[in-house]
Amino acid sequence: MIFEGVNLSENKYVYVSIRKIFGIGKKNSLIICKKLNITNKKILHLNTEEKKNLYKQLRKYIVEGNLKTKIYNNIQKLIDIHSYRGTRHSKFLPSRGQRTKTNSKTRKKKKVLFFIKNV
Repeated sequence: MIFEGVNLSENKYVYVSIRKIFGIGKKNSLIICKKLNITNKKILHLNTEEKKNLYKQLRKYIVEGNLKTKIYNNIQKLIDIHSYRGTRHSKFLPSRGQRTKTNSKTRKKKKVLFFIKNV
């Protein structure tokens, strides 16, 4: 079963397999499965009507590419208005108040990789 370009494994339970989609986590997957009453079924055992209902429920959420562009646009808006969080994003530093003296080494590495790609 494929949804939005994501191949959902058919041997796993529905609530586990749905989480593979970007934007649907544990809570949303359980909510979707409770609405459809398919909590203890694998995707392999779903009939066509249940699959259609699952597609309809998943279409209500902003997922995959649309969600990624929305997140990117929100970050670009912060950078454009020169807010504090926007400047932290543009400098590739933590933007939510974490300390940077001893931690955030992985966040700082991304800065180096970014500049290497652009050169």
